Amino acid sequence: ELGRARQELAVLEKEMQEVQGKLNNSESTVAVLRSCTAIDCCPSGWLLYRGKCLFISSEKKTWEDSRVECEKKYSQLLVTKSWSRWTVPTFLKNADISYWIGLQKSSFPWYDYGWLEEEDPEGEGVSDAWFWVDGSLYERPWQSKSNGSCAIISRGNIKPAQCDGPNDLHLWICEKAAGPSSPF
Repeated sequence: ELGRARQELAVLEKEMQEVQGKLNNSESTVAVLRSCTAIDCCPSGWLLYRGKCLFISSEKKTWEDSRVECEKKYSQLLVTKSWSRWTVPTFLKNADISYWIGLQKSSFPWYDYGWLEEEDPEGEGVSDAWFWVDGSLYERPWQSKSNGSCAIISRGNIKPAQCDGPNDLHLWICEKAAGPSSPF
């Protein structure tokens, strides 16, 4: 009977080790998830804002070069379509600094955008509409008094700007979804 009890004890000890291993794995997973929630998993040097990780550049470039820099960081230029004037970050509202965002005017003559269309300055009948870099249409009406096919955000307002002139260099903001940490 003692032999049978030892055998049962050995089986129970083995089961306990397996359960302890599963518990350790679960605790590790919870720790990762908890830290992910606390910092929302933005890479080092990025800022968490409204579920997005934002990278604010410290050098000025053209719109296209800025877009490429964001792609190198596995991100895109900032898309603010879900923001209202109350949700624009304070640093964008209060600073007199312009940042490139992911909004650009494109010609798509096969669509009819109605009030979104702007007349072609050469009068060739091609209409332009503004699109976010994610492919969605910019749906807010604005009167574009100045020339420009790219957009900046300055003092919380979106404005058209020239994309690539020698004097058209701006800082830029990249965005990516907050999520599990990655080396990028």
